Amino acid sequence: MDCKKNYAFVALDFLGTSGDGQVEVLNLGVNPDTASPHVATLDIGHPDYAIAVAFDPRSRHLLVSSGQNGNNGFLDIFDSTGNPIAGSPFPFPTGADAANGGIVADPKHKQVLVATTDGSGCASAGACTGFTAFDLTTNTFGPIVASQTGSQSDNFAFDPTTNLILNANDNPPSTADSMEMIDVTGSESCLLTDANLAAGSNSTGWDSAAVDPSTGVWLAADDIGGDSTIIVLNLNGATVNPGSSCTVTEAGTPPNSIPVVIDSNNADLSAAVDRKSHQAFITEEYEPGIGLMQLPNTKVAQIQSSDVSSVSANLPNDPNGNIWSTRFEPNSTAIQACGKGTFGLATDFGFLVRVDLSKLKSNAGGISTALPAGNCAGTSTTFSCSNGAGVTFYPLPVPPI
Repeated sequence: MDCKKNYAFVALDFLGTSGDGQVEVLNLGVNPDTASPHVATLDIGHPDYAIAVAFDPRSRHLLVSSGQNGNNGFLDIFDSTGNPIAGSPFPFPTGADAANGGIVADPKHKQVLVATTDGSGCASAGACTGFTAFDLTTNTFGPIVASQTGSQSDNFAFDPTTNLILNANDNPPSTADSMEMIDVTGSESCLLTDANLAAGSNSTGWDSAAVDPSTGVWLAADDIGGDSTIIVLNLNGATVNPGSSCTVTEAGTPPNSIPVVIDSNNADLSAAVDRKSHQAFITEEYEPGIGLMQLPNTKVAQIQSSDVSSVSANLPNDPNGNIWSTRFEPNSTAIQACGKGTFGLATDFGFLVRVDLSKLKSNAGGISTALPAGNCAGTSTTFSCSNGAGVTFYPLPVPPI
């Protein structure tokens, strides 16, 4: 999200007529019932899919992880006018392709964190699956920190305060009560052990991770296999124990965490956290279910159930009358805290949806209010784009025929 312009960026899951990957730019400041939110469709300039995007507020550059088309991975960087900077696209380290886990901007350290997977020319199986950092000062990649899980990340969270990554993927460590963390400073893979992680993994791993860097509270979102569960981890004061068997140890009394069941749906979850409001927006992949979690406003020594509250709801059918189905990997869930209010964002394959989190919190039942008959501006949809109860849809381009 570019908060100054109120622009959202969406990595499109298809190649354009040029055969190149694309990123859609939407103006969320317009009413999509009266004006088109379309600003531009950026062509990344090479025949690879745009996998994930991030916006760097320091440089005002758009960052795109691209690949998955037989050419290995790239980092594309566009300036504020939508033009690629000198040298872009930047090839990933040898043998690495873009992973579904995506990309995170780190303005504090002037770097970009990118998830990678084995591509063509990787020296050995698993050696190119993990994470790498791109230095925005020198425009160079560092070495890949290989994941000990051996499978690509579905999603990851990064805390610039501690320089730690929490890796969510379908192949968790062999012990059910553990998750992988990457110590970016030490360039090593570590294990975080917490008894509540066993309750969430359901032997199928993790689908998403998120963090509030201001409090050290992390979220691990359940993959399919039971109730839609989020494990809230308190890593405030946690220590990294480096070495060949690197571990991350929680402070306080273990387990310094709580499980939170969002609803009873058997769904994969995605999560995003806003460090200002200390809220987390939750979506269910393939489903219309969403949730909102209120996290602690300040650092706590020991997380308690009373520190967290949550509500859930279902999105209405989209402007074409279809049941909403949140996009799967790469995860499309984000949270927007620009100007007045905080909003949750997600995409399916035809729309970006924006949810007013204040209305979700105060009247969750109203979120599912059906859209009125009408059209989104400039389209032939059956219904309007806004339900007047906190949910607004923004049309996305359709694949070329």
